[in-house]
Amino acid sequence: MVVIEYLLLGIVIFISCFQMFYLVESLRVEIVPTMVKPALRDVAPDREKQMSIVIPVYKADSTICACLESILANSLALVDKVVVVLDRCPDSSKQRICEFISKFAAQSTTLEILDLPSKMSGKVQALLYGGHQVTTESVLLLDADIILESTAIEILLQFHLENHHSFSSGLIYPYVAKGESHSTTQQIICTNRLYRQSILQLVKNLHGVANFPGGLQMVNFTAYRQLLVDGFLEDLTATYQVLAAGGMIAILPQVLAYEVERKTLLGLFFQRVRWTIGAIQHLPNQLAAARVRAGIAKKILILSYHLMWEFQHYMIVLGLVCIPFYPQLSLALCTPLLLYSITILRMQFLTQSDYHNSWFAALLHCLIHPCIITAALPGSILYLLRKRSFMFETTTLFQRI
Repeated sequence: MVVIEYLLLGIVIFISCFQMFYLVESLRVEIVPTMVKPALRDVAPDREKQMSIVIPVYKADSTICACLESILANSLALVDKVVVVLDRCPDSSKQRICEFISKFAAQSTTLEILDLPSKMSGKVQALLYGGHQVTTESVLLLDADIILESTAIEILLQFHLENHHSFSSGLIYPYVAKGESHSTTQQIICTNRLYRQSILQLVKNLHGVANFPGGLQMVNFTAYRQLLVDGFLEDLTATYQVLAAGGMIAILPQVLAYEVERKTLLGLFFQRVRWTIGAIQHLPNQLAAARVRAGIAKKILILSYHLMWEFQHYMIVLGLVCIPFYPQLSLALCTPLLLYSITILRMQFLTQSDYHNSWFAALLHCLIHPCIITAALPGSILYLLRKRSFMFETTTLFQRI
């Protein structure tokens, strides 16, 4: 064998070991039925059992109404205040939000709308600014494109309080409006979220090293505020800081919310360009978090974050491209795709009761999604070169695009 063949085999073996770890561990994963109700609804709330909600908003006029309606469908007796922070929205988001003030008031809950001061910008600054306006210890951080289950607030708050967690969340699945269904393209896109939530997230949760999902986070805001001071990508920055300090983000294995996903493959590509840049930025934090955690399983899982989010997809594409040049390695080069496909089938089984995803779309995803993720890598590098921000200045590199 020539050197390049040994190199290819080494990479295949390396990524396949991680894939096998997740596949085997996923057999231990269970998802709580969505309709399971908590006992907290009929309990008269005291101050400790109340929470606030902070929603950062930027160009959300197409989703914010559904988000707020979903909050109204929950038990607002548990909600002290809802704070919406506008990051200089150039659309009609503010007007739409204002229409909900009276609806929240009718349920004895304050809906406060704030404009981010001129010297502040971005999601992290909006979260920090909104957090200063609340007085409850528990705060639900909610993206403007998240639609809650009708019992999400009480279920998540109960989970958060009874287990004494500082950071909690649940599963977030793709949103499908009532009476509608996703196209094949949308199902291909949504398969990735289902995979990340039902396989990657829950396996990491088994070992106490889950990540913040970003759009749905129940936190002790005093503790959470310290995680945001020097970061921009709030979910990844906060995750690595929590893990490096020996803490954990507790994930309730139940679908509590739904996110409005990208509708086109081009939109998915641009999202992944930004995520890839974030992955590059956070590599030192990832390595540091893995180094300080005890236990080989925890180290494997922390190190696997970007291996499973991005690198396995690179290897799938590389393997398929190399087959014509190294036909003798065909079986080995197809192994990452085969293992990924089997894991996607496991995902199909786990999520079948909460999201209708066709087998055809799932199999197409196994071929199309890796190509998009791989294309995002040179896209992110070109963006870095254009910005010339090799030191990853958050004020220039991570402005909303």
